[in-house]
Amino acid sequence: YQGSERDIIILCFPLRNISGLGSLQSLSSDAKVDRKLNVALSRAKSCLIILANSDICRQSPHFYRLYESILKHGNVIQLQELIT
Repeated sequence: YQGSERDIIILCFPLRNISGLGSLQSLSSDAKVDRKLNVALSRAKSCLIILANSDICRQSPHFYRLYESILKHGNVIQLQELIT
């Protein structure tokens, strides 16, 4: 969606292990910015839904900061909460 916005963005990170993180990331030359993640996050106008294994994603410093920010400012629903 580079260059355009959507009301709702749903991101799904289907990871089974840490080695899959490399295929999700597109790091800038100084590794301070994950370009793919930045574009995905900045295109949601009103709602962003992320489906992911937080234990795996938090192994990346970029996803870790995102997760911590969502915990602080947003809403995290654990799968166990949905099942019960």
